[in-house]
Amino acid sequence: MSQQKVVVILKPDCQERSLGDEIKNMIRESGLEIVRSVKKVFSKDEMRQFYQEHALTETFDTLLHYMTSGPSEIMLVVGERAIPKMASLKGRTGSGKGIRGRLAEGFIRNLVHSAETEAKAAHNISLFFPEEKVGLVLKKTIFGLSGMTESGKSTAGAYFDKRGVRRLKIVDIMLLIMRYPSLS
Repeated sequence: MSQQKVVVILKPDCQERSLGDEIKNMIRESGLEIVRSVKKVFSKDEMRQFYQEHALTETFDTLLHYMTSGPSEIMLVVGERAIPKMASLKGRTGSGKGIRGRLAEGFIRNLVHSAETEAKAAHNISLFFPEEKVGLVLKKTIFGLSGMTESGKSTAGAYFDKRGVRRLKIVDIMLLIMRYPSLS
């Protein structure tokens, strides 16, 4: 098995509802170790960068407002298979399982964040704990897929999604630039 690192964020509603200690105990009881922790109130620019894959969703502005509404606690969690363990422990909102399933108030106010792939975990670590060494070498490669209708672009995109590769359609880029002119 392999030791992994993952960033876990206890979001503003976790702080408001005083659930931090309970969730930290769940993390420790699962065999993971919290090695670093810092509290901060995020800026909207930080959250735009962090949640950029959600920028074109209807709930993006609500998510930005929520994540900047109060303090969050950012933790570096380490342990055997930390990424899948945290994903399981986090659970899904409304599922009845995990932290979100049992305690979240809704889709946006869902208490906790953790990455579910090695690539996203490495990216989060580079954002919040840049001095940390990560076993995954991050190299940015940008490529484009083109072709006629029914040529396999969507199939290739789904393949990349399953492996944690971030993708963005050209139409999404154009809409993002129109929505946030400061990005151009």
